[in-house]
Amino acid sequence: MVCAASQQSNLAVRVEDISKTFYFDTNQLLSLKHHVLSLLHRMSGAGGRVLHPAGQKKDVLKAVNFDIGWGETVAILGRNGCGKSTLLRIIAGIYQPSKGLIQTHGRISPLIELGSGFHPDFTGRENAILYGKILGLTRHQIASKLDKIIAFSEVGTYIDRPVRLYSSGMISRLAFSVATEVEPDILLLDEVLSVGDISFQAKCKKRMREIQERGTTIIMVTHQVGAAQSWAKRCIYLKDGVVVADGQSKEVVNLYQKDNM
Repeated sequence: MVCAASQQSNLAVRVEDISKTFYFDTNQLLSLKHHVLSLLHRMSGAGGRVLHPAGQKKDVLKAVNFDIGWGETVAILGRNGCGKSTLLRIIAGIYQPSKGLIQTHGRISPLIELGSGFHPDFTGRENAILYGKILGLTRHQIASKLDKIIAFSEVGTYIDRPVRLYSSGMISRLAFSVATEVEPDILLLDEVLSVGDISFQAKCKKRMREIQERGTTIIMVTHQVGAAQSWAKRCIYLKDGVVVADGQSKEVVNLYQKDNM
């Protein structure tokens, strides 16, 4: 269950006994060739019923618990496939947990798969306005911020062209600009601090520091220990869907490195 609560709490995010299971219908993964051959096999009467693989499930997160206070920057460390991104999507409200409770307080801005929600036939300007609305801004608020969003993104005259004409870098820059300009209470980052070229990355890092100084709660997912230690005083180490360590960044990073050498 995901619950967006008021800002009366001392906590920005509470994760209580969260588990997430994905179910995979392997029948849907069978090739067209396999289906055709199976049909011909049955029609010929040579072999009776064809057995298909049964559905499978994967427990991605298993009874995860932690609290994050206002103004904290927390890095979630772990190898690829350990459940980091799934956990971030549950906090963002994109996924529902299979078990447990998520409580969040205030406006959330998720930087996950930058630009994935942009419509290719809408212009950059139209997508920026729509994205701002999705993140909770009023039309007036978006209008007051739009010039800053466009300037920061550096997409230039492309802002009034369809997004299908953009490079992946342009889409990422525009999405980052919108998501960070909305002044969120909670900012969620999924390996997105390498947006654009070197000069734009420097702009992103400067904006991130400004967001930290404003007291925004930041939860970042990464498998890069350098980024974790640079941005966060606290790390949560996730391994095979289970929290194995939660504490000071240096101590957790040392454990993570020891486990993965």
